[in-house]
Amino acid sequence: MVTILLATFNGERYLAQQLESILEQDEQNITIEICDDGSVDGTVEIIKKFQELYPEKVKWMEKEKPSKSAKENFFYMLSKAKDSDLPYVMLADQDDLWLPNKVSTMFGRMKKMEERYGSEMPILVHANLALTDENLNITHSNMAEFMGQLPHQKSLRYRLVENTVTGNSMMINGALLRAYQEPMDCVMHDWWLALVAAAIGRVSYIEEPLTLYRQHATNAMGAKKPLSWDLLSTYLDQRPFSQFETIVVNDGVELEDEYKEQVEETAPAEEKKEIVEEFVRLEGLGRIEKIQSILHHRFFKSKPILTIGQMLNI
Repeated sequence: MVTILLATFNGERYLAQQLESILEQDEQNITIEICDDGSVDGTVEIIKKFQELYPEKVKWMEKEKPSKSAKENFFYMLSKAKDSDLPYVMLADQDDLWLPNKVSTMFGRMKKMEERYGSEMPILVHANLALTDENLNITHSNMAEFMGQLPHQKSLRYRLVENTVTGNSMMINGALLRAYQEPMDCVMHDWWLALVAAAIGRVSYIEEPLTLYRQHATNAMGAKKPLSWDLLSTYLDQRPFSQFETIVVNDGVELEDEYKEQVEETAPAEEKKEIVEEFVRLEGLGRIEKIQSILHHRFFKSKPILTIGQMLNI
């Protein structure tokens, strides 16, 4: 069973189409858990309608008060999923459209990864996306290429400074869900999950686009070209993980040690620990020392100009 966590907020314009695309997947062993964040439009009515039509597949996740952001809404749902010890979890936005083979393709890759590394290995699988306008006309068939990302890059150094995992394109297994801890502060939930998986488990990328990623005026997050000036800013101002040291250097390294005989490590546990510690140290360094540390430890983004931009901004 794959559980799909869908976060909603004032999504009446696109929600029905997204729900239909999920319910029409060629893999039908799925459940959709929806958590609304205080919508004041017709979103709740749409959810109730789908609950009536598909009572076995569409569920309502109760929440006492709005969390005020998509990130916090997803963290809330992930905590509930963790409490339920779900075997496989996917995340869904309210305004995209899933291609019919998305769940089956990602689940197939997940099972291959578990066959190779064991079901107790924390694993994250993510896939490419196609960018569309608000009417689902494809504007770019390869989001990773459009954004200049390196999704096949397995380096923890790279993942610390640039996220290549989009929340609406990921599947995680129960082992990663159990190992995951909610941080006190981070940029986005998907980046945090990607870092935890890279540090203590495995990440696998599917080149095939499996989601139509709708771009419109009210996107919480959108795809942007890598050379836009707003993306040349805030490397350290948006430093993702005040608690990353806690989970990776302490819990994460211990968890990784448990599996090290099974895993063809991209970096030994002690090396990963050192990488994270040096990254965390950047906050306390002066400007010149920060630049020197970035160069020495190779905390490089996907393009040289972006790395230069991060160094100019510190």
